Amino acid sequence: MRDLVAINGPWQVVTFLNFYMTEYGEKSPPPCTVIFYEINDELKRVCQLILSSYDYVDQIYDAKDLNNIIERSFNNIWICKLFSFESKKLVDSFPLLPIILFEEGMHSYVHKQYFTLMNVIRSTDTINKKLKVSLKYFFKKEDLIRFFPELILPTHQKKCIRNYYLFSLLASGNPKNKISSQYVFNVLEQANRVLEPESILSSGRPCVLVVGQYFSNLDLLTFEYELNVYFRILNYYIDKGFDVYWKGHPRNKMFDQKIKESFGDNVKILKNNSIPLEIFLISNPDIEVCGLSSSVLLYKALLFNDKTKQCLYLVKNQLNKNCIWYNDFLKIFSLIESNVQRINIHML
Repeated sequence: MRDLVAINGPWQVVTFLNFYMTEYGEKSPPPCTVIFYEINDELKRVCQLILSSYDYVDQIYDAKDLNNIIERSFNNIWICKLFSFESKKLVDSFPLLPIILFEEGMHSYVHKQYFTLMNVIRSTDTINKKLKVSLKYFFKKEDLIRFFPELILPTHQKKCIRNYYLFSLLASGNPKNKISSQYVFNVLEQANRVLEPESILSSGRPCVLVVGQYFSNLDLLTFEYELNVYFRILNYYIDKGFDVYWKGHPRNKMFDQKIKESFGDNVKILKNNSIPLEIFLISNPDIEVCGLSSSVLLYKALLFNDKTKQCLYLVKNQLNKNCIWYNDFLKIFSLIESNVQRINIHML
């Protein structure tokens, strides 16, 4: 018997492999079938290259091919999140399978909001909408799930037999929670060998890599404000005489072009931003990393015990409070502020 694994990005491949070997041992884990979801072709290619090093990952499918495996037998389904429509759809396709939830990123440490009548009502603004969603909650609940992706179904949570995390950042005595980073460096080093990310040659000057996010994609910030924040961070390090590199988020490349146009050779843009920065850091361990609330800031600080800076206060009070992810990001910000050193940069 084999396990089914739902993967939505390269970093999730890394965390899954670490936890899979924790669960079953490094020597002979059982075979598993991977199914990709919420992922573009470029990210998928990186995932496939990392997975190619592990013989027990011997079947890979896309979500569109779900019908090809829906009748097969599996022990468990591994998935890194349950707060999107596609992730819910996947686990619902295998209603009898126990769920093993594994760390996706910073969002994994956010307190879960469940799909309850109270939470659905809270998410609506007018009395008329509250009445409509209340009726749908009782009579057409399946219609609501698509419109409240951030809410986790209690039925899914009950099926979780294990919750895997890299760090003990949750104040919880939940016996299902398991903490392990035992194999993460082995996976990162192997991925580094396979992907061969670019190396930064020392010029003798200090070096920083500024990491971008995609707040504007989530309607948390305007594109212009987020871009201006990145400009301020880049200029801060240029003025201090650093060699400055930029890595944008793989799901938003619009910032890359704007930065290239404005800074030219003063900022070097990483060629392949689909490779997780944690893999890049294996061959470039001495580079300083700075950003807002990217998960790599936490990982570099806690996994690598190394130079990491944050200036999330530049955006904290500018977030769109009507965005469904607003409260989640406030909690993520709290984790970053508690674990990553702040630098002071002033907005113009």
